[in-house]
Amino acid sequence: MNSTRVIIVTDDVNYKIHLKRLFMNSGHSVIGEADHQSAALRLVKSRLPDLIIVDGDCMNVNITNLIEIIEQDPCSALIVLTQQLQKQLVEKAKELWFYFYMLKQLPDTMLVSNVEVAHAMFKRTKKMEQEIDKLKKTLETRKVVEKAKGLLMKELDMTEDEAFRHVQKISMDKCLPMKEVANAIIITYS
Repeated sequence: MNSTRVIIVTDDVNYKIHLKRLFMNSGHSVIGEADHQSAALRLVKSRLPDLIIVDGDCMNVNITNLIEIIEQDPCSALIVLTQQLQKQLVEKAKELWFYFYMLKQLPDTMLVSNVEVAHAMFKRTKKMEQEIDKLKKTLETRKVVEKAKGLLMKELDMTEDEAFRHVQKISMDKCLPMKEVANAIIITYS
């Protein structure tokens, strides 16, 4: 098992020791601990953990604000543990793909298992998000190349294959992405 890098955020010293021991004994690396929000955010930015485990009952952390800040660039799965069910945190967890909510009363083995499942879901979703971004860029490039081919076919009386090879050749000769070449053709012939 790869060692998952964890940051623990709580102002309860005994709970921090318990969580640290629990996750280290489960093969995870605890790479930071914080007892208030600003320290937690500094750790997240500097150490880029895989998981941020936050004591939702911690008086020094505004959970809603923390979620909003991390939402701007979710590089880690955020797991909030609370003593009692908090409906607004449950609703937020339904909306956001990087945020998970659990009750502290879970037995330790179940807590660790649920955290590992949440982390796996986070990684899978992050990977799908990257694939979607890549597909969007590919589609965008294809649309621009198609438009450039259409202009070349119309203006230079080329076949579709000739127009494509023309864009491709310029791209290779000038070491430019096909999208840039296609955009230049569109500007030239529009």
